[in-house]
Parts: sequence; C-alpha cells; structure tokens
Amino acid sequence: ELGLTAAPATVNKYLTLISVTINTAKNEWGIFLPSNPCEKLKRLPEPEVKDIRVSPEEEAQLLAHAARSKMHWLNAIIIVAIESGCRRSELFRLTKPDCDFLRCTAVLRDTKNGTSRTIGLSPRAVKALQSLPPSIDGRFFPTHSESFKFYWKQLKRWANINKTFHSTRHTFASRMAMKGWTITEIAQQGGWKELKVLKRYTHLKAEYLADKLKQRPNRD
Repeated sequence: ELGLTAAPATVNKYLTLISVTINTAKNEWGIFLPSNPCEKLKRLPEPEVKDIRVSPEEEAQLLAHAARSKMHWLNAIIIVAIESGCRRSELFRLTKPDCDFLRCTAVLRDTKNGTSRTIGLSPRAVKALQSLPPSIDGRFFPTHSESFKFYWKQLKRWANINKTFHSTRHTFASRMAMKGWTITEIAQQGGWKELKVLKRYTHLKAEYLADKLKQRPNRD
C-alpha cells in the first residue's frame, strides 16, 4: 500500500530504516531473527531529480505579484529565502532578536535537524528584513503553514508559475555553487547534514559548466 501512495525515494527510505532496526535488534539487542527480509527486497528505481530552481525571470514575476498580496511580507520572505537558503519553518520562527544586522547574521533556532545554527545574511536579505514593520509576537513572518499555503497558491496563480516555496532552497544552493561557494559552505548555511541530500538541491547550468571548461588551462 505504501508503494501506491508514496514516492519511490520515500519507500526506499522506509526500507532502509526497517532494515537498520532489524540489524540493530539482531546485533546489539540480542534478539534472535533468522534473517533480515529487507535485504532480499529490491529498492525501487528513483526518478531523476528535476531542476526546480526559480529563474531570475520567475523571481521577478513572483516579487511583482507578491506586492498585490494581503500577506504584506510575502515579497520579503521570498527574497530572504532565496538569499539565505532557509526552510519555510525556520523563517516562520525568525525574530528580530535572532538577527544581528551589523554582523549580517541570524540564529535559526530548533531547526528541522533538531539543532540551532547561525547563518549569514546577504545585504539584500538584511534590507528585506529591516523593511518589515514589527509584529505582535516579534516574528518577521507571523503565520502558520496552512495560511501561508493559501497565499502561496494564490501567488502562483497570479504569476502563472508552478513552483513550490521549497524551490527557493534549490535556487539558493545552485546559485551559491555557481558563485564558487564550497559544498561545505553551502551545507553549513542551508543546514544540510548529508552531502548526498545537498546534491539533490544543487543544479548547475550547462552554460556555467561550459564557462568553467573555457577557463581550464590548455595543457595539450
């Protein structure tokens, strides 16, 4: 039933988790199990990762239409997300005391990975955050997931752009890679713990790769 409702990557992750649990029970907890049935199951083929970056043209369209939204900070959250690589949930929790605008840094607390991390803020992101009026609870983006989903769907309809907000993380990772950031730098900023996962977020333009080849010294 799981295979009918979940993506192949999700099914494979569950199989790996179950397999690790069974092996731990056998090897560390002393529970007798004749075999690990997961080891006999074939992993499902996973489709190629789609390039879901927000192009500069799409970004301009989204920002232009975001100005129409009743969610007055929609424009700002798009800018900060693309410039910082933050997750939606991390931005929802971000408050003014978390930010040091002089040092251009911000502390993201209780992230998806269960830890806090300090990130850098670009001048464009700082400007977007400083432009926002104070909220009652101190958050820059005072909302919850369901409310935000409504206004994001509305924005996609207005701009005729079918991108999820999560696409901003793909956009950040790809742009920074093409600016010469190292994998370690991108991972630390975006909070990626596994480089394998980060690889799915980084999409390099063929033109960028071609330019890199042009810069390669000719040794022939």
